[in-house]
Amino acid sequence: MSLSPLLPRVAVVVPVFNRAHCILATLDSILAQTLRPAQVIVVDNGSTDQSKAVVEAWMQQQKPHCELLLLSEPCRGASAARNRGLQAVTTEWVSFFDSDDLMSPDFLERMLGCAQAQEKEWVIARTQMVFAPNTSASFPKRIVRWGTSQPTLVDHILGACISTQSFVAQTSLLRRIKGWNEHLPMWNDYEIGLRLLLASPQPAWCEGVFHQIFQHPDSITGSCLSDRAEQLTLALVSIARTLQEHSDRFSAPPLRHAFTALLYRTNIVAGQLLCEGNPRAAQQLLCAMGSQLPQCPKRHSLFSSLLRHYVRWGGRGAWRIARLLARC
Repeated sequence: MSLSPLLPRVAVVVPVFNRAHCILATLDSILAQTLRPAQVIVVDNGSTDQSKAVVEAWMQQQKPHCELLLLSEPCRGASAARNRGLQAVTTEWVSFFDSDDLMSPDFLERMLGCAQAQEKEWVIARTQMVFAPNTSASFPKRIVRWGTSQPTLVDHILGACISTQSFVAQTSLLRRIKGWNEHLPMWNDYEIGLRLLLASPQPAWCEGVFHQIFQHPDSITGSCLSDRAEQLTLALVSIARTLQEHSDRFSAPPLRHAFTALLYRTNIVAGQLLCEGNPRAAQQLLCAMGSQLPQCPKRHSLFSSLLRHYVRWGGRGAWRIARLLARC
């Protein structure tokens, strides 16, 4: 039972692809919320294992405290599945979650409470990444993702402070920005985070660290950039085009800083590809983005080159350095 009955109704949308071994733990964590969601919408994205059957059996066993929907989306990709779920949402608010993670029990209640108190149409928080133990560690490594209470375009472009499980938004806002970009198989939450900031620049902030988001080789983002170099290039090009489309809505300094941040982000990613021993992918990324980014002052070209080489040779925290440089 909800501890806050005056909070608005919220739906949780979960895309699933071949997660029969872990999807039930995810769904149990969603139903265990102190603010029970009014809808839990699972969208099977063409699973070839028993995911759909497992979810269907689980739903039949639940007491009808909320609406449980199991949908199918034949078009491959988490974004297509999320959009299919978004179409079925009947609540004022919506949250998106992945099928191999665990939702913190007070997440929905605290997020909606902050959104309501601050009178915002969406709310963000920090999340926790869990990495499997390696040969040098016997316990999983936990990393808190960076976040800030008043994110700017520069903050998000460089720090990726908005991710799938870190925000809850009014359904009308998600529909206003046309939902998730189905053309992006990777970094689609990075891209939608930018469009959310463009549409509603001041989200509410919920202090705290939420969830157990498990990272493993078959996660959507994977463990090696070189394996998905074309996909991440597509995402960065999409970011550049989105900024161009909204250029008439921003005064010169914020837009200039955003494009500078994207230049730095591009070179940081190119440095990571070089560090992985993939100069061809790095060059293709730089060429693709070179045609999308406006001409910049020479100092920014120099800084971006230095960042690329810094990352190439193992330098860490480059995005924090770039965050300072982007406003110079």
